[in-house]
Amino acid sequence: VADLLAGGRIGPVESVSMTAAGDPLGGSRIPRSLAWSTRPAAGNNLLTVMAGHALAALERVAGPLADVSAVLANLHDQVVVAETGELIANQVPGQMALHGRLGSGALLSLSIHGGSAATPSGFAITITGADGTLTITPADPGHYPGWADWRVRLRSSDEAAADLPVPGRYRLIPAGVPAGPAANIAALYREVAQAITEGRPAHPGFDTAVHHHRTLSAIERAAQTGVRQPLAP
Repeated sequence: VADLLAGGRIGPVESVSMTAAGDPLGGSRIPRSLAWSTRPAAGNNLLTVMAGHALAALERVAGPLADVSAVLANLHDQVVVAETGELIANQVPGQMALHGRLGSGALLSLSIHGGSAATPSGFAITITGADGTLTITPADPGHYPGWADWRVRLRSSDEAAADLPVPGRYRLIPAGVPAGPAANIAALYREVAQAITEGRPAHPGFDTAVHHHRTLSAIERAAQTGVRQPLAP
């Protein structure tokens, strides 16, 4: 998708929007194995995990944010532990709405809603350019590999809407390897190892992590103060 945009397939990008489910975090119920996540100090919540990954993907595709405003909401000050029915205190956000501008000047919006097993899972990305639109959804909605395998659809002024097959060279996970968390981590380790062997910086690497954590901190400040926050390049 990044290469399609860089190649001008839909013209200059004007807006990028994404809606996504936060399950299993952010809803009125939580698995017992994640009950520890309801404390801010745990660092494992809808903002740090779901928003962090979503923004990493969006910035990789369309470029970094220049500024951001945000609303974080906690609609459930108590949540039910799914396996036991126990009520426990919840102090972390379960809903997020973010608006900002990319370095190119294009607008970006990201909405993540907390959920549970009863909440529709997945995501939808719409990238609008001067000459067309790309829509991106999971190849298999509601199933984990769908987050890694995208369905990319192009609608342009001079072409009928059509799915764009993803060439094999763009796949992070090699053909024949079962998709899932282990495969994603293995692919990252492979990139780091190749970078060390070739004497180049790894991407993503430590600088990538610092950038994303600074972005998440700016989102928290924006939500707390109601003031749009600039982000350093």
